[in-house]
Amino acid sequence: MIELKQHPTLKDLIPPLSKEEYQALKQDIQEHGIQVPIIHDAAGQIIDGWNRYLIAKELEIEAKTVEWEFPDNVERGISLNLRRRHLSKDQRDKLILALREKGWTIQKVAETVGVSVGTVSQKGSSNFKNENARPTDQRRKITPKEEEEIKEETKTEPQKEVAKKHKVSKQRVSQIVKKEKKKKLEGKALIKELEQSSKKMRLKTSRADSPGLKILKVAWKKANNTDREMFLNWVSIQRKEKK
Repeated sequence: MIELKQHPTLKDLIPPLSKEEYQALKQDIQEHGIQVPIIHDAAGQIIDGWNRYLIAKELEIEAKTVEWEFPDNVERGISLNLRRRHLSKDQRDKLILALREKGWTIQKVAETVGVSVGTVSQKGSSNFKNENARPTDQRRKITPKEEEEIKEETKTEPQKEVAKKHKVSKQRVSQIVKKEKKKKLEGKALIKELEQSSKKMRLKTSRADSPGLKILKVAWKKANNTDREMFLNWVSIQRKEKK
């Protein structure tokens, strides 16, 4: 039989058999042989069958081995082991916490260990954030001044760095940038529309420094890029005052 070794991650995660469990498995193998092949990866690390491998060496018998690479060897190794193992509640809870500490999602842990999402959520709930909850920075109010600072900083700095500086998520910074771009596009479209209808409003906007164009720009600023009707009304009043 080829020389194999225990998978280091699975060794840390899966509790060893008790002496009684080990002896019971050994007795069964003596009577019926090894029925399930030992699965290992390309590096010779056992994914499933470590105890069968040890017993086979002890009894000096051959055991069928299979080399296999799964998308996630650790996830598959845990799943295969738990099919034939009955963990105590304490052992199961420790495994759940260990997997969560490794960054596994609640859904992935539940599917691998074979428990409900609710069971995983209850374990270590004080140590892990709710994955469905909004990020804390989304609840923090960003002041108008800070929002302006973020807009200016993103012109020269990566959004990730700006987010870190202001202690908010990169997604939040991206939302602010997208909102600003949208407002500018809306502003350009409205200015163009007003310039096209300037004859009706008796505003001459053909030159860059013309009074009519200046009025439009001031009006846009006055409207604070938010209220189209207010913008139009204000320009109309200005037109009358300029007569």
